[in-house]
Amino acid sequence: MKLHLNKPLPKAVLAKMSATEHKKFATLQKKSDDLGEEMDEAQRIASVAMRKEDQSGHTGKPSASVQRLINLGFKKEFFAFKAADSLRSFKDNMRTKYL
Repeated sequence: MKLHLNKPLPKAVLAKMSATEHKKFATLQKKSDDLGEEMDEAQRIASVAMRKEDQSGHTGKPSASVQRLINLGFKKEFFAFKAADSLRSFKDNMRTKYL
């Protein structure tokens, strides 16, 4: 099957979708957007903390607080990608169902 990365659904598909499918689509889209923003923020904070630690002359392994921020960024990334994958699979299912 062809991958449709970030490609919006065609109007023909949107017109044929039921109300529950529209609601699920909107929910998945909102969840994916929100988790993506959370991931960006967490990774931004972690990278700033790493740069500050590097500028202070700290070499080697990151400190425990910076490592926690890095781990939080990866955790947020996992959930954001999972939400994006579920949205992508829903879109692909709607394309195959209505086209």
